[in-house]
Amino acid sequence: MIESFFQIGRELKEGIKEEDFVKYLTLDIEKEIKNKKQHVVILDVEAEDNEKFKLNIDFEEISDETSKKYLWVGNPPGANSPQDRFTTNNLEYLVSQTIPNLIKLLPECDLKNKLQNLKEKLYFDLGTKEEIISTEGQYERYRYIWDLTKIRIDLSPAKVKEQIKEETNKGKKAVKIVANKIEEFIKEKTKLKKEEIGLFTISFNNEPLCDNEEYKRYIYKKLIKEIFEKAENGKCHLCGEEKKVTWDTTKFWFKFYMTDKIGFSSNLQGEKAFFKNYSLCEDCYKSILLAEAFIRNNLSSYLSNYSVYILPSLYLQYTLPVKKIEDWAKYFKDKFWAIATIEGWYSFQQKLEEYKGYQLTQDSFILNFLFAEKSQSAFKIYQLIQDVPPSRLDKILETAADVQELGKNSIGENTWYLSLGKIYYLFSIGKTKNKKTKFILSFYNSLFSFIPIDYQVLIKEFVKRIWEIRFSVGAKEYNDIDFSNTILLQNFLLCYLRKLSLLKGGEIMNDNNEEFVNVLEIRDDVKNFLKEAKYSEDMISLFLLGQLIGEVGKKQYDKGDKKKSILNKINFQGMDVNKLIRLFNDVYEKMKQYKVLSAETEKIYGISKELFDKNKINWKLTPQENVFYILSGYSFTTYKAIISGKQKNIEEKEVENE
Repeated sequence: MIESFFQIGRELKEGIKEEDFVKYLTLDIEKEIKNKKQHVVILDVEAEDNEKFKLNIDFEEISDETSKKYLWVGNPPGANSPQDRFTTNNLEYLVSQTIPNLIKLLPECDLKNKLQNLKEKLYFDLGTKEEIISTEGQYERYRYIWDLTKIRIDLSPAKVKEQIKEETNKGKKAVKIVANKIEEFIKEKTKLKKEEIGLFTISFNNEPLCDNEEYKRYIYKKLIKEIFEKAENGKCHLCGEEKKVTWDTTKFWFKFYMTDKIGFSSNLQGEKAFFKNYSLCEDCYKSILLAEAFIRNNLSSYLSNYSVYILPSLYLQYTLPVKKIEDWAKYFKDKFWAIATIEGWYSFQQKLEEYKGYQLTQDSFILNFLFAEKSQSAFKIYQLIQDVPPSRLDKILETAADVQELGKNSIGENTWYLSLGKIYYLFSIGKTKNKKTKFILSFYNSLFSFIPIDYQVLIKEFVKRIWEIRFSVGAKEYNDIDFSNTILLQNFLLCYLRKLSLLKGGEIMNDNNEEFVNVLEIRDDVKNFLKEAKYSEDMISLFLLGQLIGEVGKKQYDKGDKKKSILNKINFQGMDVNKLIRLFNDVYEKMKQYKVLSAETEKIYGISKELFDKNKINWKLTPQENVFYILSGYSFTTYKAIISGKQKNIEEKEVENE
């Protein structure tokens, strides 16, 4: 994985001057979150005299230039790292530890003197740990806090101390109280809500502190030079050259290997032994830092509640100019988004002409997909899918488009595109909203890596998900459209996997079955669906029974039974042959009770029962499959009824408007 970062960073680093290096490490920030535009808030501390200040609040919408303008390089990684950034996404850092930490860490310079003067006049001392009776291990980081009375905000140090008397984490609570008061002040001045603010930065007398040259040199030293002050001679594991090297990768956002647990050191020898595990020279170290920022900015995405990073590696060894790297990153991210979402697919179709040249040379790369999550100092990798040729994504796109067309022709509407995001909701997700599931990552790995997926495992997952929807697990109430739509999409997913030669097991229709379906006295749209889905005789029998359950369900719904109690006749955990025999009898009785019997439904029931009786001695379907194929027939009938009802309403409204 680290080789992908190295290749990208090496190309990016060419031609960058040392004084400009930091701006290339800046991180993009979302311009909009949950339909709310994001802003950077500038807290300008203006000195009115030696003791009094005024806090001016300004703000800007976040744009493509915001990160570079305000030098947003992220907060220091690690839960215990001193926070020392003038631009941050956490207001609590700015009103407490940022300036005190920088005073300790900066060399002697004008900026340090300016900050020392500001601290003496703007901050108050909460007192020693013993004085306030705090048990916090990291108390010193909270000790010095803005005195809001100095900037004309009504919250004195005495009031803060009074409010934290009964708290356990007194320092942390004090900082939160002050930050909350500042947030109220910001809202009063700007009308911005907390969720509309992405970044905070501080300026002094209208001069942004992040623009200060001494601060920029400090950040460069912190990210690069400081790491190599204690470097030793050795061999760089990336470029292979003999140079000064370091094993200290604590500044990296991505964690490539462990350097904080003795058990992972060479021969269990502790800190120094990490030198033998994986060492980097300064040039390669800088390449990795640049690549990290580039990947987070240009090659990160989100899928099925996981952050995912697209890591391209050059399969053929040649260099690309920086602009080309950015273009390739956009191409790969757009292509990934096309298989991940229907919106991405439509967008990608509009760019096919633009991307024609990339299509021809894309196999110079292989792709890796990293599903991972950063939480304070921890970096958790959920799945790394390696060595995926870009043409594999083309095959997935092509198959998803074919299946969408299949759905449109057999059922109607144009809503059957199987994006990776939609596939997530076809498997069990439990009670928790936005749950991370291991199964979906295993599925994606199979899809990208061309590993066949067991049919029976899929059926079990399908039935679990169907049960969740029916019994409203994690939802407010049962929704018949979602229920039917999900089951039909599950059927199309089986078609999708067969087209990709990724389905292992499962009985399917042979050529004789197809001829058999052609002569059945059923509607043409049903015949088309059964043939496309490759249903065997057992499956057809249950599908037709499910259709009749759908007809009864429509009558129950019209009579006010919104949950369609006929579905209670189905045991969602599974139904063996004996239970199926009883179900046939129950359905027939309900057809009579709800006056569903007609020449057509009698015929369908007869075909269904005849096929069942013919095959029940050597029945090949499992109890879970039985449930799935009954409900597939129910869903086909129900969904068609729903969309035809919608179409009828539209037509009636059009007539009224004429």
